Amino acid sequence: MNRADERMEELESARVRESNKRMDASGGAGTGNHADESAGDAGNGFRSMTKHVRSRLIAHFGLRLVLAGVALVLCTIAIFIWMSGKVLEIEMNRDFSKAGVSKLGQSMRWADGSFYFDEQMLERVRNENGWIQVLDEEGNVVHSLYAPPELPGAYSIGEIVSYWQHPYNFPFPYDLYLWVNEIDGRRFTLLYGIEPEAKRVLRLLGEIDASDARQIVLSDELADAIRQSGLQVQLLDAAGREVRSFNRFDARLPHAYTLSELALRSVYSERYQARVVFEYQPDTGMTWVVTAPYAEAGTEAGIWNTELGVLLTALLVLLAASVALFSGLSVWYANRFGTPVLHIIHWLQHLADGKLSEPLNRRGRSPSRTAGGKLRCRFRLFSNVIASLTHLTRTLRQNEEMRRQLEHTREEWITGVSHDLKTPLTSIKGYAHMLEAPDYSWSDDEVREFAAIVPVRRMDKKA
Repeated sequence: MNRADERMEELESARVRESNKRMDASGGAGTGNHADESAGDAGNGFRSMTKHVRSRLIAHFGLRLVLAGVALVLCTIAIFIWMSGKVLEIEMNRDFSKAGVSKLGQSMRWADGSFYFDEQMLERVRNENGWIQVLDEEGNVVHSLYAPPELPGAYSIGEIVSYWQHPYNFPFPYDLYLWVNEIDGRRFTLLYGIEPEAKRVLRLLGEIDASDARQIVLSDELADAIRQSGLQVQLLDAAGREVRSFNRFDARLPHAYTLSELALRSVYSERYQARVVFEYQPDTGMTWVVTAPYAEAGTEAGIWNTELGVLLTALLVLLAASVALFSGLSVWYANRFGTPVLHIIHWLQHLADGKLSEPLNRRGRSPSRTAGGKLRCRFRLFSNVIASLTHLTRTLRQNEEMRRQLEHTREEWITGVSHDLKTPLTSIKGYAHMLEAPDYSWSDDEVREFAAIVPVRRMDKKA
């Protein structure tokens, strides 16, 4: 036996041993049983890997969606807080007395034996010609700011409630707004009072005899106050028809009022963007109507400076935030999960093309692993798939190496066999030519001698 035959037998033995290891053969077990067990193990491993990958995908996608939902809820809360503040600002610009007293009361604090308020709120109080008094539980005034000298230093319980519930009762001409605050275990009542310019003008108009509308003449002081404050004054007869007007510039004001029209304008001032106060004179049957447009404190007309505008702005911002959030989440998902999937597909195509290695990036490095050999963050979700592909690539590479070795050994064996057969065939061919040569006549003994030489040489060669 030559060296090539020995090499063939060694490779065949190695192949058999490798096959036996993979089948995990035990003594006495049949080949069919080993194949079934191997197929079952492979199926169990695949199902386990699939379940693991599915669980990790559900966890990752679910967590990201929960975080996106939390971010959207926080964004909604922030927009709602902004919207509340904006609506309060609009209300304060329209009528500081109603909307500002709560903010003024919330800013009230006690320090160093005195009460303090937010400076910006106090500035608004001065601009509105308002005043502040702080009352204790007995009705005594313990602190005051910008209060007129005619105001009392103490109020009875019924007195302050009467002024608060009936703001148009003269001779107390102020609108009152209350806010109760508890400081150091004691309750204090913040009293904010203001005589609106429209109400002051209405009080002065009520002193004029309106029995003959054509004879009404306003004093210069009253006419200037009406013009400077941007007020519109109308005098209505008993049927609600306008019989006289002063500083009338808004064409939307009706020339005749119905009962419902006057009631709606006085109660729902926001709808008409104007405050309306009126006073009826029983002796003449006339009614003075004073309209104060909402154009104060820097407020500009337009839908965006109304509650509807604030609501539309909030909805647009929420929609834009939602689109931006889910667009960013989509890009993040595409980069986070799409890149590993594309790499896995590229890897499989690589194997299908006979390239038994993981595809490398442009820098010649593995996209799935760091320089230290650890999986990158975006590939950890598919760690089982990457591990299976790595094992598959290694197995295919080993099989390919074994196939090349087997092919090389087969070629060596064929070369050796060809060489072993060439020498005896040459001898046989030579003796055959000698026997058929016409120039010679061989005896029977010589022919038998030639026939005996050929097997001997073949045996010698084989040995």
